[in-house]
Amino acid sequence: MNTGQRLAYGLLGAPLAMAALPVYIYTPKLYGDEFGLGLALTGVILLGSRLVDTLQDPWLGRLADYMQHRPGGWPALATMAALCLGLAYAALFNPPARENSLLPIWFALALILVYTAHSALNITYLAWGARASDDSHERTRIVAFREAFALLGVILASLLPMLFADWFDAQQRWLWYSIVFAGMLLLAVWVLLRHAPLPLPLHASPQRLLQPLRNTPF
Repeated sequence: MNTGQRLAYGLLGAPLAMAALPVYIYTPKLYGDEFGLGLALTGVILLGSRLVDTLQDPWLGRLADYMQHRPGGWPALATMAALCLGLAYAALFNPPARENSLLPIWFALALILVYTAHSALNITYLAWGARASDDSHERTRIVAFREAFALLGVILASLLPMLFADWFDAQQRWLWYSIVFAGMLLLAVWVLLRHAPLPLPLHASPQRLLQPLRNTPF
């Protein structure tokens, strides 16, 4: 792989990292305080959605394994997950009615959709990087590019909400953040599919479960 291909792969790390921080930092205050749900109910919904995410991760991994062996499987899965993530993220931070008895349901469903789409895309993305090369040194370089962009995403997730708070009112602030996030996400997925090398095929077998134990550095 050349530097351009590593950049094409690593770029998606930025929007994936951008997605997480506002969910953990801002949604408790947004829904618990500004939208009037209360911190107790907001906390219960946050905990419940994380439990759902924890339980579904192995099944999303199975889905990624299945899609790997379908023609165009991983690109299709990454595209669908990115589209769902962009829409769910906008729904989470821009509810249609802030004073509504259905707001807790909206919050819970939007949060679960965000976690599901993010996990599906992230699992596919990480597996893509692991199968981008059979050379361990090349995989290390790939991870370095990915984590560098992830750090950039964390910085953007920290700065943009504060900048938008100065430029826009409370409602417009998160609308614009959602637009910027969705734009970066879809651009990064497009670059990944167009310029990053396709992952190498892998035929799984039960014996491969023991393979990491034979790796001395592991």
